[in-house]
Amino acid sequence: MPIFEIRALPQEDSFDSGAVMKKLCATVAETTHIARDKMWASWHEIPPGREEPEWESDDPIVRVISFEGETDARIEQMLDTAARVVADGLKIEPRQVCVTYEEAHSGRVQSGHGA
Repeated sequence: MPIFEIRALPQEDSFDSGAVMKKLCATVAETTHIARDKMWASWHEIPPGREEPEWESDDPIVRVISFEGETDARIEQMLDTAARVVADGLKIEPRQVCVTYEEAHSGRVQSGHGA
C-alpha cells in the first residue's frame, strides 16, 4: 500500500501533476508487482516563502509510506522509481529529487478498506 506524497514548488500552468502521479503509480506497480489499486499519490505545491527554513533549492521532496514488511529490494525499487518518474515529469535529474521512505506499522494504519 505505498502512498506517495510529492511536494514541490509551483510549476508552469501547462504542467500536469496528474499525469506524473499516474505514471509513478503505474511504473511502481509494474516494477514491484504491487497491485495498482493498492497505492495512492498526491501532489502538493509549496508556494515560495511557505516553508521554514526557506528552501534554498527547487528540488522536490517525495515521501513514500508503505506497510511494514517490504524487502530492501522492493523499497529501493520504489525510491529509485519515484526519483526517476518525478524527475522526468519535472525535466530535472533524478539526483535532484529527495525521496524518503517510512514504514506504517500494524495497528497504526486505517486504510479504509476494512470490513
